[in-house]
Amino acid sequence: MVSGTAKKRIVFVITVDWYFVSHRLDLAREAMDEGYEVWVICACTKHRAKIESYGIRVLDWPLSRRALNPFRQVKDLVWLGRNLSRLAPDLIHSVALKPSLYVLAARALKRRIPTVCALGGLGDIFNQKSFKTKLVGTIVRRLFRVLGRSDKVHFIVQNKRDHSIVEKMIAAGPEAVTRLNGVGVNLVDFPLSDLPAEKKCTLPARMLWTKGVDDYIESARSIHEQTPGLAQFELVGDPDPENPAAIPAETLRSFESSHSVVWKGRVSDMSDYLDGVWVVCLPTRYGEGIPKALIEAGAKGRPVVTYDVSGCNELIRDGENGFLCPPGDVEALSARLSQLLTDRQLCRDMGLRARAVAEAEYDASQVNAATIGIWRTLLER
Repeated sequence: MVSGTAKKRIVFVITVDWYFVSHRLDLAREAMDEGYEVWVICACTKHRAKIESYGIRVLDWPLSRRALNPFRQVKDLVWLGRNLSRLAPDLIHSVALKPSLYVLAARALKRRIPTVCALGGLGDIFNQKSFKTKLVGTIVRRLFRVLGRSDKVHFIVQNKRDHSIVEKMIAAGPEAVTRLNGVGVNLVDFPLSDLPAEKKCTLPARMLWTKGVDDYIESARSIHEQTPGLAQFELVGDPDPENPAAIPAETLRSFESSHSVVWKGRVSDMSDYLDGVWVVCLPTRYGEGIPKALIEAGAKGRPVVTYDVSGCNELIRDGENGFLCPPGDVEALSARLSQLLTDRQLCRDMGLRARAVAEAEYDASQVNAATIGIWRTLLER
């Protein structure tokens, strides 16, 4: 518990409210149980009331994730700096690259504010080879190195590749970066369940082309052609209009008639939904942090078929709790999905191993305790 009479004020800075609800709400609630006062600065859509219902205070930050206009970015930065000064946090916990850069810039004149930069995944700018992304990546690295080298700043990453990149990027000692196993999952909310009678495969993610939705659809079509009626294939998640790779809603709706794939949209109770699923598929083309959807699948006892990219290949152990396929290899993806959907015992055995991995390594309570421990260390300095 936090000592003293006055509560320590933790301010989360994150892009949007729905992402806070899905990926940081459990941490915020645990922080409140520990005696912290919690604020969230984010762009509000329709989840503000839910966040505030837990006693968390919210500031609506009209941030555009796609804005490249320098005047808009300066405006966003000035707004953030002014409101952070007004809130006078004891510690700032930023989530993702852009909010973390803004926070580091906003605190540049007040460098003693303890700050955690949680980088869930390093995004396209560290993976693409075009001149534009190389240039942006170079600028981002230099900004982080200049602004992030401080004994009051700590970086959290989610996989080994990102750990190595961030250590080199900020040119600080290993004590400045911690690797945690994603955000974890509440194992009580996601209990192990047996396979249903009906065979179903799902891709749970934001509806982006970069998540491999087209490869998944091609695999579903191939499987339907070879084994008609083998399983139902679904997509679960909303489009993300601020992402340049977003798939239009009308395109998603067209998949049902043209490709035998059903788009379900956003699911309010993922645990209940996974009870009706045999296999989870995520053929993402870029390096993830540790995808929460895949941790949830493992907790429910569902094997995963995914591409062999950073983040995914740390959670999924090929042939044990799922299968890893070469990125872009739709034929291998189809073969592995078919293998699981035609073998109930294999699917069940892999699912049990997936649950064991989730229990041993991806329990949210362990991840949250480690995060709060990092806060305490920074506050004590």
